[in-house]
Amino acid sequence: MAAGYEMQAMPGRERIIATLRGQKTDRVPIWLRDQFNYGGDFRIRNEKILDVLLLSDLSDSWVDADPNMQAIIKYHRRVAGDIIREFVVPNKVCNRLLCIPPSRISLTDTRFTGNQMYSNYEVYTPKGILTTVTACEKDVSTMWNVKYLVESQDDIAKLLSIPYKLESIDDTIYRQEDAILGDRGVLMMQIDTPIITVSGLMRFEEFLVMCLEDQLLLRDLCDIAFDRIMKIVEKCLEQGMGTIFRLNGSEQTTPPMNSPDIYEKFVYPYEKKLIEKIHEYHKFAAVHSHGKISRNLPLMLDMGLDMLDPIEPPPAGDLDFEEAQKISESKITLAGNVQFSELETADPSTIDMQVRLLLEGKRKDHVILNATASPITFVSDRLRDNYIAMVDAGIRYGSMEE
Repeated sequence: MAAGYEMQAMPGRERIIATLRGQKTDRVPIWLRDQFNYGGDFRIRNEKILDVLLLSDLSDSWVDADPNMQAIIKYHRRVAGDIIREFVVPNKVCNRLLCIPPSRISLTDTRFTGNQMYSNYEVYTPKGILTTVTACEKDVSTMWNVKYLVESQDDIAKLLSIPYKLESIDDTIYRQEDAILGDRGVLMMQIDTPIITVSGLMRFEEFLVMCLEDQLLLRDLCDIAFDRIMKIVEKCLEQGMGTIFRLNGSEQTTPPMNSPDIYEKFVYPYEKKLIEKIHEYHKFAAVHSHGKISRNLPLMLDMGLDMLDPIEPPPAGDLDFEEAQKISESKITLAGNVQFSELETADPSTIDMQVRLLLEGKRKDHVILNATASPITFVSDRLRDNYIAMVDAGIRYGSMEE
């Protein structure tokens, strides 16, 4: 355990907000992401169609059952680690099916094959029924599509025939989770960027063909999705939800998956307007994007975002943490930068060294320490020890005390 952690008494919520503002704190916030904020005292459900952030008794029950996962969570809590709890917009209104009204979506069948569960959905349109099938596996916190909703131009026409009206967003669960969280951290609203609500309709290779050959259709679909997402964001803001609003999905427009000009045309203009709206309500705007982001980072800065995660060096990305700080002139908060693959394979002394190189003697304002990903199934002893080493090192080298 890092010596002196008891003296660092600034509450997590205060520490995170001060960091986002570039103000001095007692230390760098230490954020354990994704599955670390499932289960336990966050077992309240906030369901969302076709989203990996859906807490499922089948795929996510391992979080509470895994002693190594629980050891990391308990240690992080014991040393007053910081919580940024990813919160999905309730009532399935922000779905990756072009944000269609959830009343049009019906779960019609669930079947099991071994440890896998298959879910059949029907979408009711004025021009006929569309179907999609998803699958997930016991104790593996992810899902995948078996059959996509859109398989032809006729399917797009059916989808667009659905009249749109934003259905109610019940903030009860948000209020409950915010009360549970208290001053330990903040809730971060998960908002899909328009392009991922389009790509989520079809096989990814079909989406890439659209990016190359039918940008007029892509523009039309992104415009429709943007209008709907803006209404969702405005409603959440009006209801006082969220300290941070995190825009997800732009990583699908980073190389090598897509040409950089797709980001400029089909991500930048929409996210810039969403961020402007978020700032009108004095909330913070974050962007989540894996991959090679160096060419997109100047546009992200121009959008006015407040936080970016993760920052990945080669081979997964093309930008190390120090380069990102230099390009951003430390004007935004960067969350990173311990590679999850290193946590899985290295030893605790190596993790300690990596965090020391990241933080010791470096600028610590606008920095949040976290890993580039999180475990999606049972945690090994090595991974447990390395997560604890990362937290310990964050406290040791992340101090801002004089």
